[in-house]
Amino acid sequence: MQTSISIHVALLSGQSVCIVSELQWTIGDLRSRVAEHWGSRISSMAAAGGLQLKHKWTLEVAGLKDGDTVFATLRRPALYSSPGASAVALVHSDGSVRVWGDSAYGGDCSAVQEKLRDVQEVRVSSGACAAILANGSVVTWGDDLSGGDSGAVQEKLQDVVELFAFRCAFAAILADGSVVSWGEAASRGDSRTIEAQLRNVQVISATRSAFAALLTDGSVVAWGDVACGGDTRHVQERLKNVRHIDASERAFAAILADGGIVTWGDAESGGDSSKVQHSLKAVLRLKASDAAFAALLANGRVVTWGDPGCGGDSSAVFDSLEDVQHIEVSSRAFAAVRADGSVVTWGDAMFGGDSSGVQQQLTKAGPCTTAFLSLKRTLSKTMMRIPRN
Repeated sequence: MQTSISIHVALLSGQSVCIVSELQWTIGDLRSRVAEHWGSRISSMAAAGGLQLKHKWTLEVAGLKDGDTVFATLRRPALYSSPGASAVALVHSDGSVRVWGDSAYGGDCSAVQEKLRDVQEVRVSSGACAAILANGSVVTWGDDLSGGDSGAVQEKLQDVVELFAFRCAFAAILADGSVVSWGEAASRGDSRTIEAQLRNVQVISATRSAFAALLTDGSVVAWGDVACGGDTRHVQERLKNVRHIDASERAFAAILADGGIVTWGDAESGGDSSKVQHSLKAVLRLKASDAAFAALLANGRVVTWGDPGCGGDSSAVFDSLEDVQHIEVSSRAFAAVRADGSVVTWGDAMFGGDSSGVQQQLTKAGPCTTAFLSLKRTLSKTMMRIPRN
């Protein structure tokens, strides 16, 4: 009986290596041998047909045979943070982690350093960090109320395939399509009451204290603080064929397959779009500030609603909002890039809503994600030097 096989591991660059493997090896074992060969950890590994090979699978369970080829992606150093976060995490190519920032809010991982081995990615909330390991488990640190303590759900955090960070909480999608959430938002609502509905989850969004999960069938399941969008009963019949969900601090908005919009949650934070509903047709993309939404339509126009102080009223620049290609957002303002490269801004002037002082320079702008987002949401809380090593 054959106990060893040869597996060819190829990179996108065209490089490849043949690894003589034992059938009882796990994918994790194979990844380790490949990492030794190239001197760099593996970020992901997939079979020829595109199937993602899980860390715990044996080669036999994965269906690999002698002479098969699998495709690997080498891990590169990566920085992780988020708008409004108080910490930054650097994942090295060897899977180790270094963090800096406010030590009470995710900038100190010394308490869990021994557990941070073979880290794949890190997600950062406003005051905590969560790391996904290669074996599908999760390690957290930072402020408890921001999701830094996952002790209550730790046993469930196995086979995690995707992790989402929000303002004060985290949510994980497991391999079976179920969801585990923790942090302040999770404490505001018990997801156990809708646990049976949380299957085949595609993506998760969250307000300050509520969650909304988009399922693969296009339906939506919400839980948490009712005042912040945790209850969809009054719009449930309309939440069908949903293709995208975005969230302000206290409200949700969903784009339907036909380009329509459904909103719920706090009305003043964008949960009530009735005044502009007639204009919300053929919506392509959606952006949310702390308390307002901006929808980019197929005709290049923009529709806004919610708190005027957070960009919910774009009437002052209405005539300029045409041929828009891209929208970005800070906490309280929006910026739109037009087809001719010019930029239109509105909302709170202190948060980027007034670009009059630099308007002459904004003539050939590309997507303004880095400059606009970072200036008022991320760098204000993480203005510190990146460590040299």
